[in-house]
Amino acid sequence: MTSTPTAPTTGAAGPADPLGADIIGLLRTLKLSGMKDTLPERLSLARTRQLSHANFLELLLSDEVSRRDARSATVRAAHAGLLPLMRLDTWNEHENLVYDRQLLSDLTSLRFTEAARNVLILGPVGVGKTHLATALGHIAIRRRLTVQMTRAEKLFTRLRAARLDNTLDAEFRRLTRLELLIVDDFALRPLDATTTADFYELVVERHKTAATIFDE
Repeated sequence: MTSTPTAPTTGAAGPADPLGADIIGLLRTLKLSGMKDTLPERLSLARTRQLSHANFLELLLSDEVSRRDARSATVRAAHAGLLPLMRLDTWNEHENLVYDRQLLSDLTSLRFTEAARNVLILGPVGVGKTHLATALGHIAIRRRLTVQMTRAEKLFTRLRAARLDNTLDAEFRRLTRLELLIVDDFALRPLDATTTADFYELVVERHKTAATIFDE
């Protein structure tokens, strides 16, 4: 009996990349590397649904637009001072919290920003007032509004500093241009005469021109 020689084994090979190095290189060159993670799934979907070339291309481009929008929103939210985890989908209602659900729905529609109306969020400590204010800011960011969130004490400190270096008018112009200003921890302590005057001036400048959320 004779035996047939066999090739030496060198161990199991790893799974082949379904895309291939050439496609990955092209995606990287075109700055479309994010497409690499979803492209195999999209290829499978295209085969299953027998998508035309045009429909498949539209699907890929839609994915890329969504990725870029999400990335842009993340950057703009950070620049606006919004904590990333304080979104509406991460807001856990307090067990005994009572509130107007229709009013909440109206707030999340952001109609108050279109009408340049102000919002005052009141309630006891720990019910999620800051979380709600921040979540509204995230919704506004995704709708590409200009947003800034700041603690009241930090805002008034900046205005006092601007008064000292003669940049107060420029600071008020910057604040007035914002489509949504969110002032957190408002009225936690009494305001002195200068701060009261600055607050009054800010409210007057933004009245009927832009929306402001005050979180007390």
